[in-house]
Amino acid sequence: RLEQFIKLNGIKGENKCAVLLTYLTDETYRLAHNLIHPTKIECVSYESLVKALNEHFAPVKSTFAEKSRFYGAVQEVSESVEEWAARLRGLVIHGGFGDSLDMVLRDRFVLGLRIGPERDRLFELKADDLTFSRAVEVAKQTASAREARNSTAMGAAASVMKEEPKCRYKNYTCQKCGRKGHLKKVCSERGYPVHNMSVQDNPVKDIPSCKECELFNMRCSTSGAGGM
Repeated sequence: RLEQFIKLNGIKGENKCAVLLTYLTDETYRLAHNLIHPTKIECVSYESLVKALNEHFAPVKSTFAEKSRFYGAVQEVSESVEEWAARLRGLVIHGGFGDSLDMVLRDRFVLGLRIGPERDRLFELKADDLTFSRAVEVAKQTASAREARNSTAMGAAASVMKEEPKCRYKNYTCQKCGRKGHLKKVCSERGYPVHNMSVQDNPVKDIPSCKECELFNMRCSTSGAGGM
């Protein structure tokens, strides 16, 4: 950001060092004074001062340690395809991969993806024709298609749940199986039909009278058929 400020304001030569020293905290100013000793801080060049501060605050990193972090990286559960690709680009900066940078980025991106449609789709492609940017694009397209399918399925399920209470027969009792929710003609229950018993307090004609019959007459009727 300081470099951008200097460039924007057209600051050149020894004035660049003066601007840098002006923006340092008291503690960092004393540190800079010690780092360039015995050279006087007023006489040091901007480049020399920046180099001294960088070497102190940003020591050289181990290439193998950076490679280890890169090769051990995997996509987190909460990471999207884009976020996973961006994190890999940051991890590769100090890995010293040189001309093989695109290949190692592609390989780690594919192999580090979570198990799922995106990884399966990339495994179907030939490595010889696949660049890192193309791998990211294919994974993004596959992820978008998966999300669209999930959204459609959820919408259909919600629609069914919403329409179900409108069924006019949901409170009907089947005359065949005795359960609610459907009619006899669509009942899947097999077996003998249900027989209903009705009790009458009026005697049926042409039936011989007896003490019990004078009190009650019972007529057995089959559901859907005439009286027996």
